[in-house]
Amino acid sequence: MACSKYEVGYEDNRFEMVVSQRFHCPICFLVLKDPVMCKNEHYYCSSCMKKHLENSSFCPTCLEHLSVDTLRPASRIVNDYISELNIQCDFYPRGCPEMVQVENLKRHVASGFSPVQCSNDGCNVLVNASDKLRHETEVCDFRKLKCHDCGQLKNEVKQLKDEMLGMKGELKVMIKNEMKGMKEEMKNEMKEEMKNEMKEIVMNAVRDVMAGRKGFEVEMKDSKQRSQATCSSDVRENIFVVGGQHKQGGRSVKNKSTECFNLADQTWTLLDSAVFEGRTCSCSFLYQGQMVVVGGNDDGGNKTNTMKCLNVAHSAATWKDFAGKLPVKCSSHKVLNHNDRLFMCGGWVQATDGGLPIRSNVVYEVQLVPPYSSKMLTRLPQPRSDHGMEMFDQKLFILGGYDSERVTASVVQYDLIKNKCKEMPPLPYVVQDLATVVWKNNVLVIGGLNADRACLNTVVIYDVITGRSRMLPCMKHKRSGCTAVLTGNIVVVMGGRNEKGEDLKSVECFDLQRKIWQDLPDMLEPRAHATAVIKPNH
Repeated sequence: MACSKYEVGYEDNRFEMVVSQRFHCPICFLVLKDPVMCKNEHYYCSSCMKKHLENSSFCPTCLEHLSVDTLRPASRIVNDYISELNIQCDFYPRGCPEMVQVENLKRHVASGFSPVQCSNDGCNVLVNASDKLRHETEVCDFRKLKCHDCGQLKNEVKQLKDEMLGMKGELKVMIKNEMKGMKEEMKNEMKEEMKNEMKEIVMNAVRDVMAGRKGFEVEMKDSKQRSQATCSSDVRENIFVVGGQHKQGGRSVKNKSTECFNLADQTWTLLDSAVFEGRTCSCSFLYQGQMVVVGGNDDGGNKTNTMKCLNVAHSAATWKDFAGKLPVKCSSHKVLNHNDRLFMCGGWVQATDGGLPIRSNVVYEVQLVPPYSSKMLTRLPQPRSDHGMEMFDQKLFILGGYDSERVTASVVQYDLIKNKCKEMPPLPYVVQDLATVVWKNNVLVIGGLNADRACLNTVVIYDVITGRSRMLPCMKHKRSGCTAVLTGNIVVVMGGRNEKGEDLKSVECFDLQRKIWQDLPDMLEPRAHATAVIKPNH
């Protein structure tokens, strides 16, 4: 955003103190400049929002209808906070050492070190405003000097003018004769030089054409290899998808099949021996060569705490019981495994008294080795379901979802070492029923539903270190309840449900380096709220 043509916010490194993320513009990610807000008090730089409204009529955060006419000035407390911040002068790179309050910045930069041009004729030097007078009167080579004897100066000027007029006629004749001789001499020389240059140009052109042809052939070969790889950084990897649901005859039916996608030959295979019991809104992970599915709604619509495992190294393997269990019966939760431990967060939990399910705010730890014990680690600030969760640097990041009252954009960090929860800067919009993958120090938030339960094709990359978000190119298809995996720099997104409520077979992938989406072959069955893992096929 720093290279935008319109005026954006203030850079963070110009301030005397660290400015809270609450006072950063969600569009340019910089400290607010001339802040404005929507009716729900989401703050933006005035220039950023006006630029945004050239192509949209909605607030990027709450998606409420918004126009330039309905924009409101930011609240007084926000303006006062920003106005009183100490900031470096705009001309700090020119040597200004001053640190002034934001409210005095415009007045300050108009003097002092602001660049101004010398007004002396013939001088185009830019100097600091405070040095202009001294430069124009004492330093400038084009400054005007006053003579103490004005009469003598006038006579000398007249004499010089007359002498110059006399020399002018003589110079014309001399230049004319000289030019005539030079013209003939240059004419002969240019003929020979042009002949040699044309010969050299033709030879260079031939060499360039041949080199270009060779380069084109190499590029075509590379392109063909990339196409055959179909975005795969490791063609030895396979994707396994299981469970989910689809509509059949006007009602929802659980998928009981397991499918495998071979990235090398771009084909989906139905694993005949791996018939599943039918689960939706469950989670899965890869553990010791096995795909383990945990929790979810079973074929009877009941929530479960059991784990099922499949040896994905053998094509004839069947689903078996895993020794461990979750501490509660749940669905729409999230799990991650790390060092023989399973971390579970949120979801709809079946009440122990047989009552209605409730949303959970608990983070559990489950041992994946005997005695398979479990314990509660912490409680989140709010309950969550239909959210995202990823791990980075021994920290869990819980993103979006539905809390006790509404769809949320909240991001909570839970530090496994310090056993502490911390609110991070929120996502740029509220979202539930989303898919996530972790890439380097970022979490990609993929698709989902907004507050109006409208299906999304948006993709956000969220930096878990800085808390900053930026939008990536949108998916080709709107999806909620989809599942996603990461292979190298490629994100593969599968299934889900579109804006018409149709369950999808479609699959697409995103190249994080080339920033493009590409369709892949469809799954054999439509699936919403399925679960998937990716396994190297060594």
